[in-house]
Amino acid sequence: MVEVNINNKKFFFEEGLTVLQACEKANIHIPKFCFHEKLSIAGNCRMCLVEIEKSPKPVASCAMPLANGMTVFTHTPLVKKAREAVLEFLLINHPLDCPICDQGGECDLQDQSFHYGTDRSRHYRSKRAVEDKECGPIIKTIMTRCIHCTRCIRFSNEIAGNFSLGAFGRGEKTEIGTYINKFVKSELSGNLVDLCPVGALTSKPYAFLARNWELKRTETLDYFDGLGSNLNVYTRQKSNSLNKLLNQEENKDEIMRILPKINENINEHWISDKSRYAFDGIRINRLNNILYNEKNGYISTNNWKLVIPTFSKFLESFLKEKRNPNLLNLGKLLSLDNLFVVSQFMKIFGSINFLVNNNYSYINNDIPLFYRFNSKISSIEKSDFILMVGTNPRFEGSSLNTRIRQHSFKNNIKLYSIGNSFTPNYNLSQLGNSVKTLFEITEGKHKVCSELRNAKNPLFIIGTSYANRQDYNSVLNLLRFLNKKGLGLTKKWSTFNHLGNSLTEVNLNELGVQLNLKSSIYDKKFSLENHFLIEQDIKNYKFKGSVNNVFNFNSYEINHSENLRVAFPIENVFEQENILFNVEGRIQKANQVISSYTNSRNIKDIFKTCVIQFSGINSSNKIKFLTKKSLLNELPRLNSEFFWSDFSSFTFYNLLNSRKIQNRIFLTSFKPIVTNFYMDNNITKNSQTMAECSIFLRVRSNFIDNYDV
Repeated sequence: MVEVNINNKKFFFEEGLTVLQACEKANIHIPKFCFHEKLSIAGNCRMCLVEIEKSPKPVASCAMPLANGMTVFTHTPLVKKAREAVLEFLLINHPLDCPICDQGGECDLQDQSFHYGTDRSRHYRSKRAVEDKECGPIIKTIMTRCIHCTRCIRFSNEIAGNFSLGAFGRGEKTEIGTYINKFVKSELSGNLVDLCPVGALTSKPYAFLARNWELKRTETLDYFDGLGSNLNVYTRQKSNSLNKLLNQEENKDEIMRILPKINENINEHWISDKSRYAFDGIRINRLNNILYNEKNGYISTNNWKLVIPTFSKFLESFLKEKRNPNLLNLGKLLSLDNLFVVSQFMKIFGSINFLVNNNYSYINNDIPLFYRFNSKISSIEKSDFILMVGTNPRFEGSSLNTRIRQHSFKNNIKLYSIGNSFTPNYNLSQLGNSVKTLFEITEGKHKVCSELRNAKNPLFIIGTSYANRQDYNSVLNLLRFLNKKGLGLTKKWSTFNHLGNSLTEVNLNELGVQLNLKSSIYDKKFSLENHFLIEQDIKNYKFKGSVNNVFNFNSYEINHSENLRVAFPIENVFEQENILFNVEGRIQKANQVISSYTNSRNIKDIFKTCVIQFSGINSSNKIKFLTKKSLLNELPRLNSEFFWSDFSSFTFYNLLNSRKIQNRIFLTSFKPIVTNFYMDNNITKNSQTMAECSIFLRVRSNFIDNYDV
C-alpha cells in the first residue's frame, strides 16, 4: 500500500496507480479530455494538471505514478490558473457552433469550460479551418472542432485493430484523419463517436435528430449475438400530428439512438456497429395485419378473434391424426421465455424438428459444459494460448474479440485458428480449414503441440459452424480429449468454450431443446406436414421435399407462397420484456424499450390462446405447462433474481465418458456461419444504415471459396 496526502487528507492506495486514478478513487474530480481508463496514457490535453509538493510547476496527473509520501493539491490557485490557460488554448481554434453541434448538451468541452474556464477571451484573430474527412456511413466528421486528444487514434490501434486513423502535421497544422482517403472499415467504428469528448466525430445516422434532454433512457440487452452486451436505448415520444399523419396512434415512441452500458464482465465500454445502428429497421416493412389464406386468395384482417379459433381447430385436427413430421424454423432473435412457450407448445405434436436460422446444427446440450463459454468472457486475459476452431469471433462476438485483441496487443500471446480464413485485427496464425489439423494436434504430431504443452491456461474457442457437420460428435470428442489431457491442464481452468452464434441457439440449449433434424428430413422425397416459421422468411425455405402447410409468425412483411396458410404479426424483441441467457450461462433481463407496433401480439399470448381453444386436452391442464411457474420448475436458477450462477462443479474429468459416441471423422472444410455481418437477421435486413454498411464496409475473406465474412 502507498500512503498519499491529497488536499491535506491521508489516503492509502494499492501500488501501480496514477495520481488521477487515486483522486478518482478518493471521489475527487479531476477534469480530463484525453484520458480513458481502457486506453493507453497520452497526456495530450494537459487538463488534468495538479500541484505536487516540491514540484516547480503543475504536473499532468494522468501520467504521474503514485509514490509513497506524495502530497497532492487539486484546487489551489496555481492549478486553477493552469486549467484556465489550458482551456483558453484549446478554445483558440474551436468554432463557436454549439447551437448546431450534435454534441451539445453532453459535451465535455462545454461542461469543463463552464466549470474551469474563464469568462473572457483574449483571442481576436481568425480561427483555423480543417477539411472534413469522409469516414463512411457511420461517422460524421467536423474536424475544425478537434482538440487532438488522440482518443480515436488510440482506440483504433489498441482496441479495434484498425490502423486507418492517425495524426499528421505539426503545431497548428496538426490534423487527425486517414492517411489516405478511405472509409474506417471496422465493426466497432461507432465507439469512436462515444470516445470523442467534443463534436469532431458525431453519429451520421443521428445527425440533427434530437437533443439528449429530450430522450428517455432504458436499459436493455443486445439481441444480435450470443454475448448479451448491455445497452442504453434512448427513445423519444412521437408528436400527435406525426402519429395522425402516419395513422399510427399506437406507436407513441421511437428509438433515436443506442449506446453501450458499461459492463466489465461482458462488453466493457464497447458495442458493435450492428448493435448500435440496426434499430432503424424496427419500423420498416412491419407486418401489420393477419394474412389468412382462403380459397379465393389471401385475406388481410386485424380480427384476431376470427382467425385464432380457425387456426386452433386446424392444429387440433392434425394432432388427432398425427400424420407427417413437423418442422420449427426459428430466427436468431428469440428470448428464453418465448422459446419456452413455443417449445412446450410444439411438444404436443410429438415429431418436431428444430432449426435455427436454417442451419442444420446439432449441439450436445446434455450438460452445460458442452455449449457454454466456460472460461468466462472476462477471463480471456488469463489465457496464454488460444486456438479457435470453426469460428470468426470478430463477427460472431465483437465484444469478445475486443478482449482477444487487447490481450494479444498487451501480452503477445500465441493465437491460432482452424477453419474458414477471415481477416483478423491481431496476429493470427491460420492452421488450415480441415479437421485433419485438429486430429494431428490431438495425436501430438502438429508443430503447435509443443506450445500447447507449455501453456498453463490454454483456451479453445469453438464456433457454431462445427455443429453443422455430420461428424460433429467426433469433433467434439477430439476437443474433449484435448481438454482432458490438456497436456498439463488443472481442474481450475476449463479449456473448452463454445461461442454461440445467436441468442436463440444459446437459450434453446439452456432449455435443453435438441437442435437437430430427424433422418426423414434429409430425404429428398420427404413430405413435411407443418412448417412453423418464427421470425423467418419463406424465401429462406431451402428444403427439397414437399410441405403441406406453412405458418409464419413474423414481425415483418413476408413473401407469399402457395402453401402459406396464415401469417401472424408478432412483437419485435425491443417491444417486449425478455429473459435471456448469454454464452456464459449468465441470466439477464431485457426491458421493454418501445410500445408494440399497431396490431402485433406477443408470441406467447398467441400460443396460449391456441391451447385454450383445444378441446382434446384436459381443461385443468390446458395452459399449466405454459405458465411462469412451469418455466421456474424447468430452470430453478431463474429464482435467483438473474444473478450469475457458477457451474464450476462440472468438469471434463468426471464427464468425459458420460456419453458413448461413434467416432467417425470427415476431412471436409468448415463453413462460415456469418456470411454478412451487417445483415444477418430480420431487423438488420430492414435497416437502411446496415444496408449502407454492407455496401461500403464489408470485408471479404481471402479464402479460396470466397465466402463473405
